[in-house]
Amino acid sequence: MKIMTYNVENLFDTQHDEGKDDYEYLPSSKKKWTNTRYYHKIRDVMKTITNIGGWEPPMLVGLCEIENDNVLNDM
Repeated sequence: MKIMTYNVENLFDTQHDEGKDDYEYLPSSKKKWTNTRYYHKIRDVMKTITNIGGWEPPMLVGLCEIENDNVLNDM
């Protein structure tokens, strides 16, 4: 059984969450974190995870630096 951990480095969605300091990851911020960029990063993360194991991708993946469960659902 393959297990991996992956730090996805600030994978934030584009919506503000009340009580969180996520303003730099909004479309109106300096980073201009748009839905296009967000889904591109998700696609790249998923490619990495699925390519790790070749024919047998990992059965368990620990992810670091994900903003919330909405991001996990989008993945």
